[in-house]
Amino acid sequence: MLRSPRRVIIGLALLASLAAAPARADEADDFDTSWIGARLGIFYRPEMNLRAKVAGTSVGQPLGLLGSSLDIRDDLGVRQTVQSDYMFQNGILEGELFFDTRWSSVSLWAVAPYEYEGKATLSRTINFGGAQFTASTPVESRFRQFHVGIDFKINIINNRWVRLSPVVAARVLAVDWEVKTLGLKGDTSDIKTPLKYDDAALIPYPELGFEVRAGLRKWFEVDLKVTGSYFTYDQIQGSTISIDFGVTAYPIPFLGVRLGGRYLEYDIRSKDRRDAKDSFDLDLEYLGATLSIIVRFG
Repeated sequence: MLRSPRRVIIGLALLASLAAAPARADEADDFDTSWIGARLGIFYRPEMNLRAKVAGTSVGQPLGLLGSSLDIRDDLGVRQTVQSDYMFQNGILEGELFFDTRWSSVSLWAVAPYEYEGKATLSRTINFGGAQFTASTPVESRFRQFHVGIDFKINIINNRWVRLSPVVAARVLAVDWEVKTLGLKGDTSDIKTPLKYDDAALIPYPELGFEVRAGLRKWFEVDLKVTGSYFTYDQIQGSTISIDFGVTAYPIPFLGVRLGGRYLEYDIRSKDRRDAKDSFDLDLEYLGATLSIIVRFG
């Protein structure tokens, strides 16, 4: 007995819908977990806090870490108006290259050199970089630094909704700081660090942590990366904390705009602080907003 045309049409429609279901699922899961891309942004007016003891070799005799540490605001009058040769709209330029696959990611990043300046008349005697500055002396100071790093991530979860990744990182803090007055200058060029670049002392350090990204990631995601370390090697030891968070919108899948914030903390010192020559002890923080443009290709 022949089936009615209505039953035939309904049957064909059911078969078509079943065949189309995998296609719709594939379309829903069309988020690409593999990207090559770049981020160009600004670290907007970061605030710097520093208490430090910095010795060094003076012209006459070595000067040790005498007295309490200095504070760049209270003792040196450092303003929080940041300056750089690489600025845009009051922010320091920074960049990142990233390579993402489903199971791993690598990113290389750098924050361009930036500095703070201060002018003050000392209210107490301080020692910095092998020079002794006495009370009532007018001094000028300059604190210049930059940051570079490489992050390796293992993506234990990576889909269109969430990416969860342990992070192993290698990073470098470069500092070129000086305090001077007429005929006298102390700086960081001679302190004991493993590497030097021009007048900057380079402090390499590792970090471990995690990164999480969540949202409808093709169009929108929230991210948080927290890393830190305790390390001891060569002549230095210390600990670090790095927190980076943001919100990114992708008006088109390969172009994004990210607004976020960053907090960096360093507690780094010479191993043998009894050594009066070339020693240092830094308690350092940076805090600021970030704004970036992201371009990515899957």
